[in-house]
Amino acid sequence: LGNQYVLSLVPSLLSYATVYPCSVLVQISEHLLNAITEIAKNPTHPEFNHSAFEAIGCAVAALKTQLDQAPSQEVQSALATVTARTIAAFQVVSAADVEEFVPYLFQLLSLVVLAHSGLALPAQLGGGLFASTYNSDNYKHSANVPALIMLLRAYLRAAKDTVRPQLQAVFGVAAHLMGRESQNHHGFDMMMEIAHAFGPECVPALPAIISTALQGLQKQGRITPKYKRRCIVLFSQLSIILGPEPVVAAFASAGPTLLDQVVATQIQPHIGFVKQPTERATAAVGLARLFSQVSSPQTKAALLDCVAKLLAGFAQSAEAGKTRQEKNAERRAAAIREVASKQSFKASFSELTSCKLPVLVLVDQASVVETVRQTLRVSAAQVSQLGTNPELIPTV
Repeated sequence: LGNQYVLSLVPSLLSYATVYPCSVLVQISEHLLNAITEIAKNPTHPEFNHSAFEAIGCAVAALKTQLDQAPSQEVQSALATVTARTIAAFQVVSAADVEEFVPYLFQLLSLVVLAHSGLALPAQLGGGLFASTYNSDNYKHSANVPALIMLLRAYLRAAKDTVRPQLQAVFGVAAHLMGRESQNHHGFDMMMEIAHAFGPECVPALPAIISTALQGLQKQGRITPKYKRRCIVLFSQLSIILGPEPVVAAFASAGPTLLDQVVATQIQPHIGFVKQPTERATAAVGLARLFSQVSSPQTKAALLDCVAKLLAGFAQSAEAGKTRQEKNAERRAAAIREVASKQSFKASFSELTSCKLPVLVLVDQASVVETVRQTLRVSAAQVSQLGTNPELIPTV
């Protein structure tokens, strides 16, 4: 494995690793991890280094596949061995202060954590290792941020009990990222991921979440349409996950008319920025739920206007985007075939790197309209007239 061209072939060979005994996968992983600790002494060949990490990722993915298909004590023992060796390598590389290796290891550790879904998380993966996900020093290097987000997301999905005692610290990470101009999208995504994972346990943190988002909106001249769109989607998603009552109460705790002001100055004027179909659906349902809890007639009218525009835009984008949807379907099918033929390191992390809105999946306009109709307790005909005849909508 001293030849970078030979090592670059290993991930391709391991793409068929599910046919190998797990003992062989352990031997390969240990050999590669030993090689990484040696490479760390002279990290001068990026292609060579990446191939080593990619190969280990393929081996871990293969062990996870074996666990899913035919769980056994032997496979669990093999995973435990690879986990211990990966953590040991992480400690060696961290001590050697090889900055360019750290993101690779964070990504690899996220795959190891995910491999323990449904299993008891080893003590080595808790404690200090989990603390690295909310250590502010680790976020000073921009290259670490995506990898740390992957690792934190893996803990949220596979080891919630590990995250729960440090939930406030994790919220702090998301809030910190929301305040960074070039990385606020990570913060918004993480806020929604945390809310989805912990549900009602997040309610006490709602005032701080909303305050953090609004602080960004107050930075005149620096706020992009993307930030405004993310705020609208965040508020809508929170009202879906946690219910509109705690969201309205959180706004009220900062000021009795704060929600009215935000709807009038931030949500209604910028609702056109919400264009992606899933986000349109989320915002339509989330704002409809907020409507049921506000008392101001002006705010109710503004929210209904927003819902009407979102529904109209959703219908238009669905009609105009048929060809694009077909192309996207073809791309997804091609990607699935590629993943099936080669379990690459990058493909293994596709679930972690693609942040999708986790709660609401509405595939067509009809389901969106029906959800809004049920939320507002009105007829489908009344939904079609939203925004043009608000008095049709009863006070809920």
